[in-house]
Amino acid sequence: MASPITICTVNYNTSRFIALMLYSFSVLTKNAWQMLICDNGSRAEELSALRELCTQYPNVTLHCRTQSRAGSIGHAEAMDFLVGMVDTPYFVTMDADCVFLYKHWDEELLQRLVPPVACIGTPPVPDAVKVQDFPNMFAVMYDTAVYRRLGSPSFMPDVAWVDMPDKTGVEPKDTGWSIHKAYAANGYRGATLRCINTRHTESAHYSMVCAEYFLPGSNALFGSHFGRGSTKGRAKITRFAPFWYRLPWLGEALVRWRCNREIEAWIQGSAGIIRQAAHS
Repeated sequence: MASPITICTVNYNTSRFIALMLYSFSVLTKNAWQMLICDNGSRAEELSALRELCTQYPNVTLHCRTQSRAGSIGHAEAMDFLVGMVDTPYFVTMDADCVFLYKHWDEELLQRLVPPVACIGTPPVPDAVKVQDFPNMFAVMYDTAVYRRLGSPSFMPDVAWVDMPDKTGVEPKDTGWSIHKAYAANGYRGATLRCINTRHTESAHYSMVCAEYFLPGSNALFGSHFGRGSTKGRAKITRFAPFWYRLPWLGEALVRWRCNREIEAWIQGSAGIIRQAAHS
């Protein structure tokens, strides 16, 4: 059976997250799928783990490249590279630390791609300043024909915006910002899932700060995003941490310990939800 869906994701020292994502796809996806992964210059041990992981899935292809610059620019370069190879009717962009938790997630999204809606997925977290009615690229399904018809808009952020030391009050132009403009200018819309940020809303599923996603009008958990996975969630922890997290030596040890603990808790918690969903 030909794969109607290509999943594109970028890895940068996030092989543990990729393993969870592949497990989710293998047991929760209804349609045939294939996956393209771009490693963006990970550490040798991380790349080795990823290579071994990919050998376990015959429908997964790994590409390796070196990013020209860390952060959102390098991520966007890799995503443009992957999406340029898509030859299926639909494709999905996934952050490595994002995962679907809902059985037949793909069918649910496909049924909602009704013109003029040509993409559907995760919005920014509710306290973000980005456009809320168009999906952010954490986990988004696109109609490939529409995307190509619009000239395959780039996922690149605006470099000048990225380099601004203070972005207060400035229109966000991060990864994928121009895609929204291309769709809106040509009469297409995006649809979004419902999102909660567990920093502000108590979660029944997770004990750490992350995003949870739900289908519109539903309380069934659809997906989750750990956030800042390539830095092990460091920014989430240090932003509101007590002062002792900023102490020399001790603070760094505390941050590393908490980062690893929260990653493990999120992965194990998500895996449990996936197992339950798969057998529902």
